Amino acid sequence: MKVFITRVAGNHGLTLLELLVAIALIAVIGGVALWSGRGMIMNYRVRGAAATIYSDLQLARLKSLKENKAWALQFSGNTYTIRDDGADGTFNNSDDTIVKTVDIGSEYAGVTIDSSGAAGDRVVFNPDGTAQGSRITLSGGTRTMSLCISSTTGNVRVVDGSAC
Repeated sequence: MKVFITRVAGNHGLTLLELLVAIALIAVIGGVALWSGRGMIMNYRVRGAAATIYSDLQLARLKSLKENKAWALQFSGNTYTIRDDGADGTFNNSDDTIVKTVDIGSEYAGVTIDSSGAAGDRVVFNPDGTAQGSRITLSGGTRTMSLCISSTTGNVRVVDGSAC
């Protein structure tokens, strides 16, 4: 004798197996989304840090042209200051005017600055519009971006990777 399982009219529920398969699919999709989301967050942090430094480089450049004196971004690890060269014309003295201090490490967690491409860990903009040709490299996770400063024009470019 064959036994057939039939649904009673009005019984529209899910079986335990169907419910477990649905939960497993949701878990797999959620895991994939979480895995790729971490990389995206670090990409946004590196891009945000690059945009912050870019705008501060532009600020120093404009101040040097406007005030007819040298302005610089002075890097120390993941922190930098925007400063002028003071009355004596040299940096890192007590007469320097410091406009802003930024800690990239606290604002953009996991992002590191490599300022070894800048002479003396400093990017200087001169009153005549020129600058020290240099490179500031930001990295976090697998993402690397560089800020390239032209020595003849003082223009700043943001590029992907570490090469200018």
